[in-house]
Amino acid sequence: MNFISHVLFPAILNMSLTGSIVILAVLAIRFFLRRAPKRWSYLLWLVVAFRLICPVSLPAPISLMGAVDAPATAGGTIEYISRPVVPLQTPAPAPVLPDPGTSAPATGTPATSVFSPAPVSIVDILAVVWLAGMALLLIYSVVSCLRLRRRLSRAVILRDNVWQSDRVQSPFILGCFRPRIYIPFGLDEQTLHYVLTHEHCHLKRGDHIVKPLAFLLLAVHWFNPLCWLAFHLMGRDMEMSCDEQVLAREDGDRKVYSTALLSFAANRRFPAPSPLAFGEGEVRPRITNALNWKRPKIWVTATAGILCVVVLLLCALNPRPAVGRYASILAFVEETLSMEKTAQYFVLDGEPIHAGGAPTATANVLDTKVNSLKKMGDLSGLAPDGVLEAWEFSYLLALDADPSQIVLAGGQYAEDEWYNLDGYFNIIALRYDDGSCDVLGYERQGGDNYDFKGERSYEEALHDWYVNKYDRTAISPPYVVEWTDKFGTNLARRYDGKDGWCIYIPINVWEYDGIDSWRSAYGTGAGLSVLTATVTLEEWLQTAREDGLTITPEGRRYRVDREDGCFFLYSYANPLVVDVRWPNTPSWNDYAPTAEQEREELLRMARSLVEHPLPVTTY
Repeated sequence: MNFISHVLFPAILNMSLTGSIVILAVLAIRFFLRRAPKRWSYLLWLVVAFRLICPVSLPAPISLMGAVDAPATAGGTIEYISRPVVPLQTPAPAPVLPDPGTSAPATGTPATSVFSPAPVSIVDILAVVWLAGMALLLIYSVVSCLRLRRRLSRAVILRDNVWQSDRVQSPFILGCFRPRIYIPFGLDEQTLHYVLTHEHCHLKRGDHIVKPLAFLLLAVHWFNPLCWLAFHLMGRDMEMSCDEQVLAREDGDRKVYSTALLSFAANRRFPAPSPLAFGEGEVRPRITNALNWKRPKIWVTATAGILCVVVLLLCALNPRPAVGRYASILAFVEETLSMEKTAQYFVLDGEPIHAGGAPTATANVLDTKVNSLKKMGDLSGLAPDGVLEAWEFSYLLALDADPSQIVLAGGQYAEDEWYNLDGYFNIIALRYDDGSCDVLGYERQGGDNYDFKGERSYEEALHDWYVNKYDRTAISPPYVVEWTDKFGTNLARRYDGKDGWCIYIPINVWEYDGIDSWRSAYGTGAGLSVLTATVTLEEWLQTAREDGLTITPEGRRYRVDREDGCFFLYSYANPLVVDVRWPNTPSWNDYAPTAEQEREELLRMARSLVEHPLPVTTY
């Protein structure tokens, strides 16, 4: 039963809702096709059957379901109603065994009860009602068909599969696999010719199979009144299209054909129709259509055909599902607020709050609302699937607690008995081209993973957060890194050169002094400059050898030492030179690093220079 109520029944409801939208679309298109051949109107019901029987479809950039904002999923389905969660069965209490020393009967759960039954939900009840209604319709169809066969047991064969009976007042077809045409006695030759041509047209198109299948779909979706209307109108379009085909093929007299239809309607005493036996249906609209029928012009037929094909495609295809989990950042905020059920707060118990903390209490959340939601920055070109966005978010809570007992700590505040207990949050989202998004990070401000350190923009902070989380340093190095060594921990910010290189400079320690040049903030005279070589790397090295300087290879670079510092030569496409000058005066600042420490930091800065394998966006 869980499968029926929690899987099958929700799928039927979703298909029925989608089918309802398509039925309304077909009704609208039928209005514009009222002057066109009825075979096109009949063809349109095919897409209704597809939507009522098939839960999946292909996605497309343009579709009717997209126009009505249908909730398409990545699995190819449309889900207006989510599958309910199946409640887990919880173990029943252990049975109470009798005391061996007493004769008193034991009480408690019987030993045979291992699990307590799951509670019956409204979905289970509706699923049972749906099954009952479907069963009644199917039983009715089978019983009516059997009764009809019994009434026709004395029918006489005329020829082939044509049978005559005095219990028949109107022609019809009975059977799917070996269909028979039943007609009344006494038809004149011309009327008989029209009738048999009409019924053979049904058989040739397979209408004797289409009608039972349509009734089966109606039985499945019996609770949907639009499905009853669709079944009725489909039968009318089926008959009218056959009428038009007979008139077009036989080039017959419309008045004679209409008179034959009228004669069947006047003497009709046929029993209630069965899904396996269908006859002339509604006669009045068919007579009107037959009298007004004219051989359609080619352009009318072509236009109607093109329109039907377009409508079939638009109704059959699903919209492209949202790439991200959330339709927008607001959807994430709403989900977050809906999960706030309880909250802890500091409570006033008459004692002053001390360094060890204050007592806390828990209250139920009565309501929530957004206090602020602000986009701080975005970054494109790094995440391959979309745009990274930084948001600042905070919200307020209404609690079922005594306001006089709530103590607000630092950063917390109240606003008309709405409380901000959690401060502000940083949200890092990945927004896709369709406007949907995924939330990659969500944490209270000040957390280690979201602390935007250093004097930089939110774009740079987004860059570093993404690089650190997804290990993309081979493509784009971080903007700010921690330099931890024997001299302590410092932060270094990336500086991007114009020739596709970058170098890391410690924050608040080195002052920018001209183009690609930095000087010690402590006034020691130490400095570093980056310049592009005007000669080849070999010429630089040759000059260093002639001057008697020491050359030390270090991978793709060469270190050239001199008395007041050194050069680092980088063997890139355009040779780069890093000129390092040592401290040459004692520091007057007691907090300044020693000459040895400053020299070590200069060497580290020089060695941090790298050439980007890909261009890096600068800000």
